[in-house]
Amino acid sequence: MCHMKARLDKILETKLKRGREILYLSRKDIEQLGVSITDVIEWIEELFRIKKECELPPKIGIHTRPDSFIHAMPAWVPPLKAAGLKWIAGYLNNRKRFGLPYLTGVLILNDPESGAPYAIMDCTWPTEMRTAAVSAISAKYLARKDSKVLGIIGLGVQARRHAEAISKVLKIEKIKGYDISKKAAEFFKSWVEKVTGTEVELVDSPEKAVVDCDIVVTAIPITDKPQHVVKPEWIKAGMTLLPIDFDAAMGAEIAAKVDKFYTDDLEQYAYYWEHTPYFEGYPPPDKAVGEVAEVVRGEKPGRESNDEIIMANNLGLAIEDMAVGIRLFYVAIEKGIGKKLPLL
Repeated sequence: MCHMKARLDKILETKLKRGREILYLSRKDIEQLGVSITDVIEWIEELFRIKKECELPPKIGIHTRPDSFIHAMPAWVPPLKAAGLKWIAGYLNNRKRFGLPYLTGVLILNDPESGAPYAIMDCTWPTEMRTAAVSAISAKYLARKDSKVLGIIGLGVQARRHAEAISKVLKIEKIKGYDISKKAAEFFKSWVEKVTGTEVELVDSPEKAVVDCDIVVTAIPITDKPQHVVKPEWIKAGMTLLPIDFDAAMGAEIAAKVDKFYTDDLEQYAYYWEHTPYFEGYPPPDKAVGEVAEVVRGEKPGRESNDEIIMANNLGLAIEDMAVGIRLFYVAIEKGIGKKLPLL
């Protein structure tokens, strides 16, 4: 992909002063770019095909409060010439205390030739979109092809994006959703029905959001004390489980019922499994079938029968952020969106 280097070099020679200017993109700027969830799904699937070529250190973090994190997520995607860092925070009580979203942060893109940053942007939009895209690709390759009912627990922004994304890759006919907040649930229903045209049934218990579903997504906050709201007796043959909250909603008893276990990066999973409290009782890394990217590339098997219970517990990778971030940068340059700021 030599054209990617040429494209970036040309921009840093003609549109921005290399090492002396950066392009700043707020969330509002990004929302004006016209990028769709379909675009992001395509970008992430393409990324999975070149994942072997990427440099992806384990994310590191600090924790200033209980049930909180601030993570540094660097990555280098050589074929896209996308290098940078996502600096993201998740604080459980932000909405109540400050009127802020649970997640805040920035995504920084660096010039691979000089190392100098050339773009700084809001990271919440790329994060919510690429997370949903990874789950959609997991569903595309691992769920039963006749999957029609999607269940979701935790009806925040990720739930909305997941309903939209999974509906792009499978013919979902009904979505069942549960949240402890009636306000969040009602907004989820109105937004998803408008965007997808799919019927949404709000249910009054986590059980009803799991039983009789073909695909189950859990999107509750990751806390120091996992709630494990999903019970093993609710899990039936043929289900595809897509937790995006580590093991917060689905504990070891759920993992024990799974026939095949996948993740988005085995090294990252091994780090969490070996060195953190997360994933206690989950399969050790060498017992996972493999990475979702390996299934996409045809190197590992996906679903092989309609009775298999399959889990893809995707952790969220910085290479996904870089793959989306650099595309957003290009669109912003083409459309003249964003603000140039002096660096030196």
